[in-house]
Amino acid sequence: MTSMNRTESTMAISLEDNREWCVCDDHRREFRIGITVNCNDELPMNDSARTETCANMARFLERIGILSYEIHTISNSHEYSSCLRITEPEYVKMKTIVRDFHEKFD
Repeated sequence: MTSMNRTESTMAISLEDNREWCVCDDHRREFRIGITVNCNDELPMNDSARTETCANMARFLERIGILSYEIHTISNSHEYSSCLRITEPEYVKMKTIVRDFHEKFD
């Protein structure tokens, strides 16, 4: 976990301070990286950036041993994002791994 890209860093930071991970109706956790409509009512969509973000999410999860997850695209008039969904036990496992890593090297 030493060489993190921007996606991995964003995910790790969000796990450390308990933000941006929503609890869904099915009790899974959800995290999104993407863009929303700006003040000019524009939604620039960059498919290659979204594809890269999805791949980086998957690599990060697999590298820390999280193998059960779902990544899909949110594309509507308000948002264009990569959306990760995992079960609560996998979320707790991921959070513990990231916390332990940072405690070891802080």
